[in-house]
Amino acid sequence: MVRLKPFSTQTKRSVMMRLQRILLVSFLAFFMSLGSLVSSVAQAEDPAQVVQSVSDRAVAKIGKGGSWSSRRSVAKSIVRNRFDANLIGRLSLGPYWKNASKSERKLYLKTFEVSLTEYFLEVFSGYAGEKLKVVRSSKDSRNPKYHVVHSLLHQANGPKAKVDWKLYKRGGHFVAVDIKVKGLSLVHSYKLEYTRYLKRHNGNMGKLIEWMEKDIRKNKAARS
Repeated sequence: MVRLKPFSTQTKRSVMMRLQRILLVSFLAFFMSLGSLVSSVAQAEDPAQVVQSVSDRAVAKIGKGGSWSSRRSVAKSIVRNRFDANLIGRLSLGPYWKNASKSERKLYLKTFEVSLTEYFLEVFSGYAGEKLKVVRSSKDSRNPKYHVVHSLLHQANGPKAKVDWKLYKRGGHFVAVDIKVKGLSLVHSYKLEYTRYLKRHNGNMGKLIEWMEKDIRKNKAARS
């Protein structure tokens, strides 16, 4: 299991970036072709069947071709329609969510969605032909509303990575709320980063949002 605490800031950031890339490549391999499948597949009772079916078709649709504008449009659609981005965003704030005002929450969630979209674009540029293989699935023992799908990500230039998905049905379609690689989840990686920032700035949500917006502007400038 990866342990982040003893690392220096630079090393910690490097580890988080590597794991986040695996996490988001896995999401891409699942969601890129989900919208194009027939409804009978999208509504399959077994979420593992859904994951495997769409991931098999996704690799042909992910690559380095196309403008940043078109990639950004696709990434935005994925985040809005195939993630529960609001839930991921709320969980990423940990205890700071309950102290945020209504207006702060609204602006933060809007900014978080854009931030997640921009991060997808970084993954687009580094895609190297990874493929996903489902192993098994089961209902979450703590909450049967959720399904956990266990899979292996076959990396083109690296070892297989164990990836655990957490999905639930929203409006008749599966959406993701988290995935986990080597004990570190997408939600946890964001939570670690955001709560540490807020702790250093006395829980100031305005400063967090400004920091996120600055990062977004930097990323957009690099990919325009």
